[in-house]
Amino acid sequence: MNILYAGTCLIEGTNLSEGRGTTRPFEWIGAPYVDGNSLSKAFNDRGVEGVIARPVSFKPTYQKYKDVICSGIQLHVVNRNTLNSWKTGLLLLETIAEMYPTDFSFIKNEQKKYFFDLLAGTKGLRDRVWGGTTEVYIENCLALIEGFQKEKKIYDLYN
Repeated sequence: MNILYAGTCLIEGTNLSEGRGTTRPFEWIGAPYVDGNSLSKAFNDRGVEGVIARPVSFKPTYQKYKDVICSGIQLHVVNRNTLNSWKTGLLLLETIAEMYPTDFSFIKNEQKKYFFDLLAGTKGLRDRVWGGTTEVYIENCLALIEGFQKEKKIYDLYN
């Protein structure tokens, strides 16, 4: 399983290709409207721990943008111990939403519900991606997780 999947699977709920139909699904992210050089620079400038991006072009053989050349990035894990794939995926989406506000979009499923909301488990995260506030959301979630880890420690049978 791709270590990036937990975060880049959220891309399935957008009009971006998550790399399905390539040899690097959930590692190659892009679309015909993306400039891979600009995106890789903008994403790398965010300093996301454990991962770097490089520009890439690809042509999916099925699903989104089948047989269409997409420009985007390839995510390279440089330190799996510091990588937070969920944070990586959210910050990447936020970066793309900021760079391509008229091209980027969230898609709806057959029931007219946003597929992203189903993947994320909440309706509020989509608004945070558009609003540029995912980092605050992520930090709040990480604080809750840390609190839970401390609280559950007394119930752990093995450390």
